Amino acid sequence: MTIVDAEIRAELLVECLESLKELDDSLLELEDSAGELSLVASAFRAIHSIKGAVGFIDAPGVVRIAHHTENLLSAIRDGDIQPTSVHFSLLFKSTDAIREQLQALTLGGENPHADVDVDVDIALCEQLITILRTTYLAEAPDTGDVLASPKPATSSPVLRAPTAQSIAVNKSAPEAQRAEAVSLPVKATAKNNAAKNSTSRQATAETTVRVQVTLLDNIMTQVGELVVCRNQILRVADDSIQADLQASIQRLDHLTSAIQERVMKTRMRPVGVAWGRLPRLVRDLAQSCGKTCTLTMEGQEVELDRSILEHIKDPLAHMIRNAVDHGLEENADRITLGKPEVGRIHLKAAHVGGQIHIELSDDGRGLSTEEIRIKAVEKGIISAQDAEWKSAEEIHNLVFEPGFTTASQVTDLSGRGVGMDVVKSTLTRVGGTADISSTEGCGSTVRLKIPLSLAILPALIIRSRGRTFAIPQSNLIELVDLVCGDNYTVEDLAGTPVLRRRGELLPLINLDEALGLTNGPEPVHEFVIIVQADNMTCGFVVDHVEETEEIVAKPLGPELHSLASFSGATVRGDGSIALILDVLKLSHAATSSINLPPSSPEKDDNVELTTLLRFSISGVGVGAVDVAKVLRIDDVQITDLQKHNGKWFRVHNERILPILDLIGLHEDNPDPVSLVICQTDTGLVAVAVSEVIEVVDAALDITPGVGTFWSSGMAYICGTSTSVLDMQRITQA
Repeated sequence: MTIVDAEIRAELLVECLESLKELDDSLLELEDSAGELSLVASAFRAIHSIKGAVGFIDAPGVVRIAHHTENLLSAIRDGDIQPTSVHFSLLFKSTDAIREQLQALTLGGENPHADVDVDVDIALCEQLITILRTTYLAEAPDTGDVLASPKPATSSPVLRAPTAQSIAVNKSAPEAQRAEAVSLPVKATAKNNAAKNSTSRQATAETTVRVQVTLLDNIMTQVGELVVCRNQILRVADDSIQADLQASIQRLDHLTSAIQERVMKTRMRPVGVAWGRLPRLVRDLAQSCGKTCTLTMEGQEVELDRSILEHIKDPLAHMIRNAVDHGLEENADRITLGKPEVGRIHLKAAHVGGQIHIELSDDGRGLSTEEIRIKAVEKGIISAQDAEWKSAEEIHNLVFEPGFTTASQVTDLSGRGVGMDVVKSTLTRVGGTADISSTEGCGSTVRLKIPLSLAILPALIIRSRGRTFAIPQSNLIELVDLVCGDNYTVEDLAGTPVLRRRGELLPLINLDEALGLTNGPEPVHEFVIIVQADNMTCGFVVDHVEETEEIVAKPLGPELHSLASFSGATVRGDGSIALILDVLKLSHAATSSINLPPSSPEKDDNVELTTLLRFSISGVGVGAVDVAKVLRIDDVQITDLQKHNGKWFRVHNERILPILDLIGLHEDNPDPVSLVICQTDTGLVAVAVSEVIEVVDAALDITPGVGTFWSSGMAYICGTSTSVLDMQRITQA
């Protein structure tokens, strides 16, 4: 046995798992198009790579299974076997067995094979041998002893198309005669494909490097501390500091933001990584249910924090099980209803307003509102009185309640009422939400809204009774100034304070009362923070709104776990501690006794819409400016700009154009700079931004006193808290 060091062994195991995923994907596609030569070749290369790699480590079981699997794929590739569902089921059993052993080897320990059932693996190898011997082949390949560890193949068989001609060839005929069924173009294509794949893998290997996850987590922690230090320096810096030091502080600010952004990207992975096993899961579930369905996926390239990605794998699996088992009708029923026999499941991911939205939809039977209503009352989830006035959407979302199920009996797949509960509880733990919409007879859609990251997140800093708290911006909908706002009224409804917001009644929660704050300055209750909590919208009444800033979330210690109203804490720039509000738990606890009749928002035709240009600013967030003030947008190089006394200018047509630097311009910046040229009362000003996003029409309801120094306040635009450019302030900056 060849002995390799631990680092090389770990690399080989990672490569084997990657090859195993390639094998699974190729087999899934091959099952739909059994005659596709490139897929057969891809599957064969993957299993051959696995067998070669594990030959260097102590994994005789994997070598045995891989060898006999390779024999079966070789027969399919050479056209000696026309694969059926029986062959594919056996091939998938092989990939499962190999995965189990590779995972055991990856976890290590004194005996990495302790959990591996050797008898099952031997039986699997015997099945692979038998299926070759019982086909139309006159004689089976030389498989040798089942328990022997085969030697790696020294040459690869010739790739041949599985045509009827090649299948019908007499095995006793000379080899030269059997090769007559192969056309030269097929051979050339196979060689070209192999060369392209080899070149692609080599290019990827040269541009990527594997790093331990713990190292990335440690770097992320240190960057978080750097952000705190940056915030502390910015807080003590004022106009009295020398210009050179002021410029250095500004440079430190933008460099910290850039480092933070790049380090966070190292934690980001495409959501497609978590979706890799889903096509196989759909295939196995459909077979066990006796149904036929297809899974289509969209947006696999959308990136999400690695830690959150790990959390959503199980919820996605539960959603898939429910869609196949509960959602889709039997094949015969679908035909009777005039639907296609093959059911459709569609998975989609998109980046929306600083969050990742994932949707899983099916074209099945949909949810029965009345059936869910009856079951919920029977199980005591809601009272009969509440069930009467709840909307169909609210009734549908009861499927997320613990223990709820509409299944009449428990099966291997469902019936215990834990599936959708797992989805909801897991999403809650990572600061996300889940909801479902459905039309009976047409299908259902489950939507997940997930924050991009849990490490560093934008938050709104508020104060109540002299205490400082942070609300994650992902929960924020709108800020309301009760003193200056004319479009909102506070009313009393059966002893409950409510806010009338565009025809909709929202329950109001005094934050100091909800948290039991009795000491400190007398409350003034000037602002309402409207938040989205699960499927409920409510308002927190607070004393002051300070600003939005990026905070480093720290978990609470064990002695504070009983404080259910908080999800963590953060150290602010001045060294003070701010507790992070758990909006979901706090709102549920505070409104559990409040029952408001359903109200639908009234469309206000008198609301004036403003055309706005939205832009992003690295490290700050999203800004907007009235399009009427914008003359043009220029993309220039840093060499086209000039700097004097710490400020940037652009000379254009013999005119000096001052630049409001929002992104930290520096001489070694290789990327083009976006300048938004704006008209002010005193002349033209160029605003340097990270990226111009879009032009939108929105109701501009600005909350003053919050935001950055160059803004007139903040407004909620396109699902994001947005700083609105103040023309007067930017001329004074």
